[in-house]
Amino acid sequence: MKETIFLVGFLALAGFGRAQDIKDMVKGQLDTPMPSRIIDPDEHIFGMAFGTKEAEIAKTFGKPDGYIRLSGTESCMIYGKAIALLFENGKLHGVRVTHSVVDWKLSQRMIANAVFDNLAWKLSNGIQAETPLPEVRKILDGRPSRDKHSRVYTTDKAIVSLDFSHYTNEGDADDAYKVCGITVEAK
Repeated sequence: MKETIFLVGFLALAGFGRAQDIKDMVKGQLDTPMPSRIIDPDEHIFGMAFGTKEAEIAKTFGKPDGYIRLSGTESCMIYGKAIALLFENGKLHGVRVTHSVVDWKLSQRMIANAVFDNLAWKLSNGIQAETPLPEVRKILDGRPSRDKHSRVYTTDKAIVSLDFSHYTNEGDADDAYKVCGITVEAK
């Protein structure tokens, strides 16, 4: 009996030693192919279709700069400081784009990613970073809420949340509120 317990314990430890180190799942600064800058909430994120597996994303864009397990079924792959690709059960489910995916203090310690940190993203309807609130209203025909700090709208296949920042040096008019981040998630 003691020999069986020892053998099982030894095999478990031997298998653990061969397991992939979590640090191997993320990369340092390497060459990364330039992704599409377009996010189509009904079709794809940077050219990758909803449902694409994590491994395929890593094969296309290289290992992420960071990886976060959000829950038992949700995770995100961080590319650069500003982009988190969201996964549910290992399949692409959405994207979060903002000035810094992790809090500001931690993001200042991160190594910049020349491709993703400089990616001028654009939604397929024309909304992009720093689009002023009145222009967003015009593009969306006034559909989103009247809140100046966030707006949510739906497409046929996704929920899109826009975050706005108030540029105080531009006054208090609606033009002073500009898109600073987005979250797109498949329905």
